[in-house]
Amino acid sequence: SPIVASQNWINIVFKLLKVIEFKIKRNNLNIINVNMVKRCSAKNCYNSQLTHKIAYFGYPKNEIAARKWAKLAGREDILNKKLDNITKYYLCSDHFSSDAFSNPETEDKSYLRLNKTFSIPIPTIFKDNLMENVKSVVEHPEKFQKYSRNTAGDKTIKSIKRSNRTSSLKKSSTTPEKLKFNYNVGEKKPQELTFEEEVVEEYLDYTYEEIDIKREDSDESYCRLCAKNVNNLTLIFQDDGDFYPCTDCLRLLPMIQKDDGLPQYVCMECLEKLQSCADTLNGFVLNQNLFCV
Repeated sequence: SPIVASQNWINIVFKLLKVIEFKIKRNNLNIINVNMVKRCSAKNCYNSQLTHKIAYFGYPKNEIAARKWAKLAGREDILNKKLDNITKYYLCSDHFSSDAFSNPETEDKSYLRLNKTFSIPIPTIFKDNLMENVKSVVEHPEKFQKYSRNTAGDKTIKSIKRSNRTSSLKKSSTTPEKLKFNYNVGEKKPQELTFEEEVVEEYLDYTYEEIDIKREDSDESYCRLCAKNVNNLTLIFQDDGDFYPCTDCLRLLPMIQKDDGLPQYVCMECLEKLQSCADTLNGFVLNQNLFCV
């Protein structure tokens, strides 16, 4: 009958509107889970893909949600940045409760999920995990050997200062490259799906296209460790990707990687502090042998 046909059309239009609404809400999320080195931006969180098999989620494209993430993560320093720059930061899955994920009953933390009102998950768990990361590196140094294979860490601060006066430490300009994110989710579900399942399927099955990464300021005059604009800078890496100075200590900072889009220089003051830190930690490790005599 015309009434039934009209009701069917209304239902179809309603479902289409819900899907459109979902897509709009989904686009406010910036969830990228690709095979590239990431580090968590939360204050006092030192997680990176080199030390933990955990997921990393880009800040939401929704401005209110993105700034809320930054504030909760203790990153008031990025609140004044433009949204396009804030969304380049990541939070790791350690900061979200289990009910924020698509499969809370399992250990799979690959996907954050939207609730029935399409609201964006909010991070609620924050703690200092520096010692956990240091302990992991000290106990399993072999896991990080491939990122630091040379013996430059044996240099003293004096030799580093001498090398700072050579031409080998001249700054090299880098140009931001385009990164292509390919994101594919496994096998599709059976064809007989409820509307809610269709929405979830639509949420999971999509591909990120090419993204042009740009930075507000040049990072060639900033120290990677203290974030200060200084002049007495030296390169962190050699051309082959190995750490140049203070290898042993920088191994404790696995989130620092060559060509990761962040400053690639370190000041001499920070190098001295790093060397002191490395010597102290090595002393702690050696002292443990006294208890084994």
